[in-house]
Amino acid sequence: MAGRMNDADARRHNLPIGSGVIESTIRRVVNLRLKGASVYWKERTANDMLLLRCLYKANRWKNIEKQLRQEVRERRRDDISQIIKTFC
Repeated sequence: MAGRMNDADARRHNLPIGSGVIESTIRRVVNLRLKGASVYWKERTANDMLLLRCLYKANRWKNIEKQLRQEVRERRRDDISQIIKTFC
């Protein structure tokens, strides 16, 4: 069972607690980045792209870029999903 969000703690840390911020983020990150005219994604590659985008936006990209490139060179292309998940 998932835990519950502690609203009081979130307010103390000035974190958003409403769903509007989440919905807006989904629209901006998912819809605007992955949807477009004649753009089609497989679920697996869309998930990988979203994860990479989130890592970039969280300023974690520079920390993993070199290591990710090395891992990709050493492994087969179809293992990219597993490689990406090791960095989270």
